[in-house]
Amino acid sequence: MPRSDFKSKLSKIDWYWYEYDDDGWDTGVEIVRGCPVARRRGAPIVLVRWSVLAAAARLEELLGDVEFLLYAKARKNGKYIVVDEPVVPKQRVSYASVTVEEPIHGTNAVLHRHPSGLASFSDVDDEHINANNDVSILWVDGWVAKVAVKVRLPCGAYELVDARWAPLVVGSIEDEEAAGARAAEEGIKRITVQRWYWWPKERSGR
Repeated sequence: MPRSDFKSKLSKIDWYWYEYDDDGWDTGVEIVRGCPVARRRGAPIVLVRWSVLAAAARLEELLGDVEFLLYAKARKNGKYIVVDEPVVPKQRVSYASVTVEEPIHGTNAVLHRHPSGLASFSDVDDEHINANNDVSILWVDGWVAKVAVKVRLPCGAYELVDARWAPLVVGSIEDEEAAGARAAEEGIKRITVQRWYWWPKERSGR
């Protein structure tokens, strides 16, 4: 999407931070597939650094209609989870798939793009991308469509739960955008794009 449209998102954001009114989880449980699952009172709150969003927007601009992903670091900061430090791994991408060829250690958050416009995670996403990260961000049509956080259940299993989110700017928008652009333009060197084309088979004798 055009960069001017991306920056215009700023004027449409409600600039306030959510507060937990409790610890986020109550003691009530229900049995789901043999595992007790805590009922949520308040969804986790994720603050995504603007540099991460800027990196995703720049990759989308450079790559066109293909999937991609970028990693970041998620850390607990009081009542919030902050996602920052975007980095692009070596990957092979197409319109319908993305395969990471060289994992990056030390990251625990992922942003994944759906060029198809699908605003929900697929089963493949959950099994091969989200399962390996604590925070998962879905990027659709130039903006965040969904954020989910992996939580540990009482039985020891993990569940992906929807989170509320807001962008976080530290310093200036210009500095954040420059950092995101650097991450994207350095990272695109590690991306191989596969584009498939079909031609009609010629008739014999013509």
